[in-house]
This record gives sequence, C-alpha cells and structure tokens, in this order.
Amino acid sequence: MEKPLSYLGRSVECGPMGLHDRSLSRNKLTDVADILRTKGATVKTVSAGASALVVAQRLRRERIGAMIVTNDGSSIEGIISERDLAYGLGVLP
Repeated sequence: MEKPLSYLGRSVECGPMGLHDRSLSRNKLTDVADILRTKGATVKTVSAGASALVVAQRLRRERIGAMIVTNDGSSIEGIISERDLAYGLGVLP
C-alpha cells in the first residue's frame, strides 16, 4: 500500500501532470470558488518600483507564482509572475 503524499499540509497524489490536490473533486468541473476555498484567497502585492530580485525573493518566501502590482494599494497596475521574471532575465546581455 502506498503512503499518502503531503505537500504544504495538503493531501496530494502524483499523476501524469504532476501533483494534484486530492481535496478537489474529480467528479465535477472545478470552478474558481472551489480552488479559492482550497488554496485561500489572500492576494500579495508589490509596488511597481520594486526590483526583480525583491519580487523573486517574495514569490519564493510566500510560495506563490504571481503578485499584483499596485502603487497605492487600491488600483491595479498589473501582475508580475515567475514567468515574467524568467523572460526578463532571458533578454539580458
């Protein structure tokens, strides 16, 4: 019998597409509300003036893949993601 896997306190299984959270039902289409109930709805923000290094460090520390960019805490300037950082580094000389 296989030992159940746990990742970040969640029960997960390893499938062909990587780790899957067992708490999400396979018998129905998952909607955004289901995902937010499972992972939480906390949003992290960063100012547009933050360096790429600071963003990368915060993404790693928070174990998230993207942050909302805002200068005043109420309007959204954009979204910065791990992919944005990778692509940005890829164009450096």
